[in-house]
Amino acid sequence: MKKHRILLCFVCILMIMCALAGCARGDKDANARLEGQTRAMLDALLAGDDDGAYALVANAATKEDFSPVCKQMREMLSGVSSYELRQLGTNRSGEEYAVSFLVTAKAEEGERSYAVTAYEKAGTDGMSAFLLQRNEEAIVPVGAVRNMKGAGALSWCMLVLGGLSWLFVLAAAIDCGLHAKKNKGIMFFIILFGMATFGLTLAPSAGFSIVHGYYEPYSAFLLYPDGKEVLRLFLPLGAIGWFALRRKFTHPEE
Repeated sequence: MKKHRILLCFVCILMIMCALAGCARGDKDANARLEGQTRAMLDALLAGDDDGAYALVANAATKEDFSPVCKQMREMLSGVSSYELRQLGTNRSGEEYAVSFLVTAKAEEGERSYAVTAYEKAGTDGMSAFLLQRNEEAIVPVGAVRNMKGAGALSWCMLVLGGLSWLFVLAAAIDCGLHAKKNKGIMFFIILFGMATFGLTLAPSAGFSIVHGYYEPYSAFLLYPDGKEVLRLFLPLGAIGWFALRRKFTHPEE
């Protein structure tokens, strides 16, 4: 029994370490640097300063390649008089680091919003890429489960909660395998697949609304380019049911 407890503790610690290792904590210096370059790029585009915009990505593209892209971005921003920038998510992939922003802009017809992602590569000056989208086109969450903004305490809390829920599932499965005296196979299946995720959507225009339950086995706090926020809570219902009814399966004679 002691060996089983040691093994369970080891597996739990390993899962927690793997979960935390998969979470990308934002680099504060890189975040500030890319935010400054993003503001400089937007200011240059709004001012019609193509040379100033190109200087920010000169190490990543030729002027001929950048020129049509620059023109397209200027057209997208046409009519914008001012804007506000809000950092959403970060992501690191190899030598490349990316920061995503929500741009809320004041335009002639009212308010617009854009999704911006700025990239940089280690060892190079300036940005390695700059992506600009209207929020109607950006339907993918910018702050994904492993790409939370560094200062988001709620994001980290939800990730840790999701990891602990999986540890709860693992503990229930091991306990069932070792101690269940009847219906072991059925209960093992229920523990592993009896899961549900419930979402709460926080929309800037509609207040908040409960979303239907669905099967995506993780907890997270997701940020979308249009300002919508989704809180996902993963519940291991099968594991909870096992521990609630454990005695009926481990001591069926009582």
